Amino acid sequence: VALRVLAARLVLLRAEAALSSAAADTVNATSQLENAERSLARLLTLDPDALRGRALAPVLSDVVPPADRTAPLTVALARNAEVQRVRAQVAAAERTRAEARAAFLPRLQLAGRYTEYGSSLGAEAGEWQGGVQLGYPLFTGGARLAAVARAQAEVAAARADLAALELRTADAVDAALGAWQAAHAQVAALTAVLAQAQEVARVEQLALRQGAGVQSDYLQAEAEVFRARAALAQARYTEVGAHVELARVTGELSVPWLHENVESGQ
Repeated sequence: VALRVLAARLVLLRAEAALSSAAADTVNATSQLENAERSLARLLTLDPDALRGRALAPVLSDVVPPADRTAPLTVALARNAEVQRVRAQVAAAERTRAEARAAFLPRLQLAGRYTEYGSSLGAEAGEWQGGVQLGYPLFTGGARLAAVARAQAEVAAARADLAALELRTADAVDAALGAWQAAHAQVAALTAVLAQAQEVARVEQLALRQGAGVQSDYLQAEAEVFRARAALAQARYTEVGAHVELARVTGELSVPWLHENVESGQ
C-alpha cells in the first residue's frame, strides 16, 4: 500500500511540475505575443496598443524554398533598397571626382551682347559684339590636387561600403534561405511526427477502453500529441517568417507579394 501511495505521490508531483512549467511557458508566450502586437502596430503606423488582444488570422505558405541561392542573391543585389542607395552614393562620388578632375582643364567662355551708341547730335548706332575667352589658372596652391585626392578618397570609401554591404546582403540571403529550407524540412518531419503521435494516442485510448491499457500511458500519449502540434505550429510560423525575411532582403517584400505568397490558415 505504501508503495502505491508513493507511486501516486510521484505521479502527482510530476503533474504539478508539468503544470508549473506550462504556466511559465504561458507567461513567456503572452509576453512575446504582446511585443509582436506592438511591433506590428508600429509598422502599420497605429497606436502601439491598437492590436492588443485582437485575434489575428494564422498564415501559411505553400511555396517550396529554392535549392540554389544564385537566383535570390542576384535579385537581392539588384533590388535591395540599401544596396541601391549605396550604389547611388558611389555614382555621386564618381561624378564629384570627375568634376574635381575637370578643374585641370582650361575654361572656355563665350560672350555676346548688343550695344547701342549715341551722341548729343542724336546719331545713334547699334552693333552686336561677341567673343571667346580662354582661361587657365597657373597656380592654385595645390587646391586642385587636394580636391581630386579628396574626391578619389570618397570614391574609394563609397566602393568599400558597397562591397561590405554586398557581403552582408549575401550573408543575409544565405541565413534567410537556410532558415527557410530548414523550417520547411522540419514542417514535413513534424507533420509525420504528429500523425504518429495521434495514432499512438488512438491505440492507447482503445486499449484503455478495452481494459488492457493504463491511463497514465494514454495521458502521456495525449501530451505527446499536444507537444507535436505545438512544435509543428512553431515550425510553420518559422517557415513563413524565414520566407518573408528572404523577400525583405531581396527587396521583393510588398503587399502584393504577401497576397501572392502567404495565405490565411483559417
